[in-house]
Amino acid sequence: LWNMHNVYPDLFYTDLDAVVVVEGYKACMWMIQNTIDNTVAFMGSRMSFAQESQLCKFSGTIYLCLDNNKAGRDGTNDAARRLTAKGQKVRVFNYPDYVEEGTQPDNLDKQELLTGLDTALPPELWRKRHGIHSTKQAITS
Repeated sequence: LWNMHNVYPDLFYTDLDAVVVVEGYKACMWMIQNTIDNTVAFMGSRMSFAQESQLCKFSGTIYLCLDNNKAGRDGTNDAARRLTAKGQKVRVFNYPDYVEEGTQPDNLDKQELLTGLDTALPPELWRKRHGIHSTKQAITS
């Protein structure tokens, strides 16, 4: 996970109760520039098994904030399934209704980012909102 070396100490040695996961380092840096310091990146749209293991060591909420396109939604669905199956509390970033297909976190301003996190959805509600079948098989990395 890109930037985990900076986030790790706060996750495990302070009362930080959330981590935000984005796809790439550019989105990660944008989140940090907008005061969301507890952000890490998959460096792609899929979570690897090593990344899953790292995130499962954390007991707080994991916010998935992947890109608003097919690859990002597929990656979000897969990561949410795998993490919730391991007992993790997961929330999915709530993109504003007015954004276009393909919008990424680094296309949003600070208020949109904070609102998207504040209104993040449980994975099952996010799937329903996007018409994703709950019986769809998780794709592994």
